[in-house]
Amino acid sequence: TREQVLAHVQKHDATLLDVRPQNFYLGQFKAPMALMAGTIPTAIDQDFTRWVQNGSANAVPTEEARKLAAEIKRPEGQDLVLFCNTGVWSALVWFEMHSTMETAIAREKQIKAGNRARKIALIETENPFWQDLWPRIIDGSE
Repeated sequence: TREQVLAHVQKHDATLLDVRPQNFYLGQFKAPMALMAGTIPTAIDQDFTRWVQNGSANAVPTEEARKLAAEIKRPEGQDLVLFCNTGVWSALVWFEMHSTMETAIAREKQIKAGNRARKIALIETENPFWQDLWPRIIDGSE
């Protein structure tokens, strides 16, 4: 929530990662619901579009994701707080790991062929409360 991010900002106890497109981060564009343009002081920029393939909703391959995660410098044990204006850009609620690109692509096609209800059921089977799973990628536990 906004209050949780604010608490981290005030205590200086977390690395803040602004995942909005860079023009939002730089203050060149402001979302209608935002109070002001730009970002939170001390926040670092990592546009979420770097984590997806060709403007799709499909995540980049695992090794590329690990390289992106390694770019985020933070002290050992410090919280990482991702933020954006609406939550659309900062929450990862489902992902799968595959041993080969071929199996990942086959699974992607299978999922895309399903309807919205099946996709929601897929998320809720593993993540019933739609918690952000991003930390699993960052810490390498997946």
